[in-house]
Amino acid sequence: MNSTWTINEAVVRDHSTAHYGQVETAISFLRSSIETEPTNFDTIQASFDDLKKAISNFVEGTEVATTSSNLTLKDGIDLLKKALTQFQAGQDSDALCNHEGVYYYLAHH
Repeated sequence: MNSTWTINEAVVRDHSTAHYGQVETAISFLRSSIETEPTNFDTIQASFDDLKKAISNFVEGTEVATTSSNLTLKDGIDLLKKALTQFQAGQDSDALCNHEGVYYYLAHH
């Protein structure tokens, strides 16, 4: 997967930074879900489906919705702390939602 993305990454990034961010986010979630213990196959499948959708959106030229954000560094750190606490408590799906917020923050700051 990584070598295939590396070959195509520049094309996607140069064509659409929004699609690039969507694919990068999906890959990040897929990697996280694969590495999470104990293994949750439903989460892995959902992450894989999100990646397929992100790639389809790029290939089909589907417009990616954009949002504005006024998050601060403190907001990003708070999201990371919350996600860590949720992962440690076994609340993987909630933690992944916060992880998405952190990724969005980092991608846009």
